Amino acid sequence: MPLLAKKNLPAFLFACHLLGTSGVLTFRQRFNYKSLHFAEGWVRSTASNVESDWLGKILLAHGRITAPQLNEVERARAKTHHHIGEELITRGYLDRQGLKEALIVQYTQVWMSLFEWESAQISLVHGMPNAGPQLTLHPFRLIEAGIKFGFRQSEIEDGLPPAGKGLQAADWVADKLAEVVLVEEEEKLLRLLDGRRTWPEIIAASPVGPESAKLFLFTLHSMRGIEEV
Repeated sequence: MPLLAKKNLPAFLFACHLLGTSGVLTFRQRFNYKSLHFAEGWVRSTASNVESDWLGKILLAHGRITAPQLNEVERARAKTHHHIGEELITRGYLDRQGLKEALIVQYTQVWMSLFEWESAQISLVHGMPNAGPQLTLHPFRLIEAGIKFGFRQSEIEDGLPPAGKGLQAADWVADKLAEVVLVEEEEKLLRLLDGRRTWPEIIAASPVGPESAKLFLFTLHSMRGIEEV
């Protein structure tokens, strides 16, 4: 399986979106794995064998169930073979809305934690997203959140283009980011990519703070959305 470094993860994931990827993309690091379930370029659900990513552990960590309740459900599942969410609902420890919210938290946690791995082996196989609630955030927002979670500020700064180069947005950016629904400050920041300003000048003129501006520029640059002129 090919090896993917963390610094290439944002560009790779956004390429999966642009190419309309469908299937189960799995990342492996030694004995651990985390999977993203793509449907036509959108990440809809996730999976993981890391214990902290398991639904029961997440509900326990967030105080939604107790340890005795989790133990009871796990023992019952050995006989009923229900998914843990269904068993929690059957026993009255969780309702349908609570399960939906918990699954979204689980999916998001698996996604975010990928950005902490320095490298991982990757493979893509045919498969469908998990049933039930799905991730609906645009991949740009998911990648931006992952970078904020898993990249140090020094990594973000080191990943920006050379400080002496004028920067402009790539041709595809306006069209694809229209799907994201940028806030007014982000639209202003995007307009500063006029080919004349360097990134320090863009940061200085930015309507948002330096760290937020660097995060936005790095996210866009990591997706090959910024060109040097």
